[in-house]
Amino acid sequence: MAVWDSHRRCLTLARDHLGVKHLYYGWAKKALVFASELKALRAHPGISPQVDRRALALYLRHSYIPAPMSIYEGVLKLPAGCLLEIPSDNGTGAIRPHKYWSALQTVEQGTQDRYKDDDKRLADRLDSLLRDAVRLRMTGDDSVGAFLSGGVDSSLIVGLMQAQSTQPVKTFTIGFHDPHFNEATHARSVSRHLGTEHTELYVTPGEAMATIPRLPCAYDEPFADSSQIPTMLLAELAGHHVPVALSGDGGDEVFGGYPHYATVDTRWRTYGWCPAPMRRALGGTILALAGDPSKPSCRPPGSIRSRLQLEGRLLAHEDRAHLYREYVSSVLRPTSVVLGSTEPPEALQTKAACFAVPRFYEQMMSIDLVTSLPDDMLTKVERASTFVGLETRMPLLDHRVVELAWRLPFRQKYRHGQGKWILRRILDRYVPREIIERPKMGFTIPVENWLRGELREWADSLLDAERIRNDGYLDAVTVQSWWHAYLRGDNQWHNPLWTVLMFQGWQDRWLK
Repeated sequence: MAVWDSHRRCLTLARDHLGVKHLYYGWAKKALVFASELKALRAHPGISPQVDRRALALYLRHSYIPAPMSIYEGVLKLPAGCLLEIPSDNGTGAIRPHKYWSALQTVEQGTQDRYKDDDKRLADRLDSLLRDAVRLRMTGDDSVGAFLSGGVDSSLIVGLMQAQSTQPVKTFTIGFHDPHFNEATHARSVSRHLGTEHTELYVTPGEAMATIPRLPCAYDEPFADSSQIPTMLLAELAGHHVPVALSGDGGDEVFGGYPHYATVDTRWRTYGWCPAPMRRALGGTILALAGDPSKPSCRPPGSIRSRLQLEGRLLAHEDRAHLYREYVSSVLRPTSVVLGSTEPPEALQTKAACFAVPRFYEQMMSIDLVTSLPDDMLTKVERASTFVGLETRMPLLDHRVVELAWRLPFRQKYRHGQGKWILRRILDRYVPREIIERPKMGFTIPVENWLRGELREWADSLLDAERIRNDGYLDAVTVQSWWHAYLRGDNQWHNPLWTVLMFQGWQDRWLK
């Protein structure tokens, strides 16, 4: 949002509470320029598109660039829940965002003032608020559809929509013929039960791969979450039928749904009692047992190696904040790959998020709430949707829902080995449990298989050592060692390589 106050002669820029939309800004000589897309700023003659190597290092670590940084020097992202006030007489002086709503403050205040009601009353309270959040996002447009995967979050949103609609809600699903990656059958079952007007599209590997060269056009800043491919296809499908679609994004971060929260929490409770120097030594020994990835003869079999690497990484950290940061990192030492770079230590608010709440499970949720949610998950959906002319709205990220969620007792989020416990109980009111209950699949495609097959030639070209050296951003020897190890079957390099490939593709579109 941008508002010019003619009486005060002051410009105010603001970004929404959780960061669904983007806002970039910077100085172009004496002019303040701002836009919701980076390519709009890049078109201004006063903006010099120089890659910020610190931002590039952060990108390699996380597969996205966290706010407030952008890929370009001198251009910043306004963080979620922030506003900027720029008086007309400010000149080119320093301007600093300030919070009008703080996710971390919401976490801290909520966990200090938990609800004490029973399960039913809490479910009733949240159900009522979710109904209102959905209702508000269904108004103002003649036709509002929804993404439907058949999982808890999207099924609940569609159930709440259909309960408040006099017409069948239009729902959309992407399917794949490989059963390991196909959620379409589950979505179809939910649609039949709720009576929605359902559209599904089964995508071939060739159609999915044809989307990859278009990704840098939609994502005008380097971005490397491979689920951006099916997200783009789903947005295109929905965009042919409706101008607006609701999604279930935010449920995992706000209500504790990611399985790795429990995995990492269990590991820390197992090893956390051990003094840090002893943990680091033991972790180093386990990592050594995993072997040198550049020497196949020194490595144990793949599944054992992956387990050893995970256990070694979880042990070799001094505290929980560092542990989780490393666990979710794509590249562990990005400054050794990005030439001439440093990595800003304050870019992620992991320690601040950990201080906000004592329980480690909820600490990981709060870290994701202020980092990967706005800069990864929401960027993925918003950029793909905007590219095809579709508006997406996310009821689970209504700030009132987030504030209520953090006042819930922990048992409402995780119970009996399941996350999102309270959302599941509310969903029981709309969709039978037997239709929903299944292992979490995630919105993924078999990119790691394609890179060794149909995408091999494309990847070889982008990862060419001479090309990387000429570009001058990355260490070609390191990248080539990853690629060769990966081609030999070492899957631990999939995420780092996809991150590099997306940066190389971005360069082709925006720098050359």
